[in-house]
Amino acid sequence: MYQRSKTTKTSFALVSQLAEEADSKSACCQFKSDRGHQIATSINISNEEYLMLGFKQYLSEGVHDRGIFHAVFMAGAPGSGKDTIMHKVLAGHGLREINSDHALTHAMKQHNLDLKMPDSEQPQRDLIRAKAKATTDVKKKLSLEGRNGIIINGTGHDHEHIAKLKDHVESLGYKTHMLYVHADDDTSKKRNISRGQMGGRTIPEKIRSETWNKVHDNKLHYQKMFGKNFHHVDNSLDFGKAPAEEKQNQQKHLDKLHKHFRKEVESKKFTPLAQNWIDNRLRK
Repeated sequence: MYQRSKTTKTSFALVSQLAEEADSKSACCQFKSDRGHQIATSINISNEEYLMLGFKQYLSEGVHDRGIFHAVFMAGAPGSGKDTIMHKVLAGHGLREINSDHALTHAMKQHNLDLKMPDSEQPQRDLIRAKAKATTDVKKKLSLEGRNGIIINGTGHDHEHIAKLKDHVESLGYKTHMLYVHADDDTSKKRNISRGQMGGRTIPEKIRSETWNKVHDNKLHYQKMFGKNFHHVDNSLDFGKAPAEEKQNQQKHLDKLHKHFRKEVESKKFTPLAQNWIDNRLRK
């Protein structure tokens, strides 16, 4: 276990906040202010070490973590509205999001790269993507070490990768779920374009289309893989133009899912592996 110095202890009141700040800027290992750098310097460690130290403290709730031993996999093509659905269904359940795309987008902005992702910037973008993925992998590793509740937010275009990761977290005692967000191809395409017009990152159409087809084809794999823990949301609806009744029905479905996940998290019905881990931690 990391032994904190006297100076470090006095600084840890800021760690949770700084870890939150660093989380959104992990690819560049920067903070919203100079406070993280100043504290890291004062205790003679690098910014990177301080970031990880802060995140470890952020995850140190251990057995008291609200979403402990729950892993929710997100799947959905670009433009499906995964993030919107994720916040409506999973917010407030103590689950930490693992998503390298957020780090990539921020890093691209930091390096003044075009969010429309032109081919001419592919080499620079690949370097940044690799760093964003590496940092996200560290975040995932730390989360799993603490058995914290997590959201694996990705497109789900590779069902074999999802299967391996699902098997891994279940071997640690996690209960796994999938929240599959669908939008029809035309809606996905329009939203992707609209996101770029609003200043967000745009996926090249060829990649978007290929990803949409893969995610669509993977649905049956995921239904079989997750069984009763597979949850589907059709998010093709345009809330700005849809009739009131359709919007109400969609909201009822999302509210039902939100209550379902809250019940799952609050039930504290753990697998034998999970319960054994918790019991061992409580003895320490």
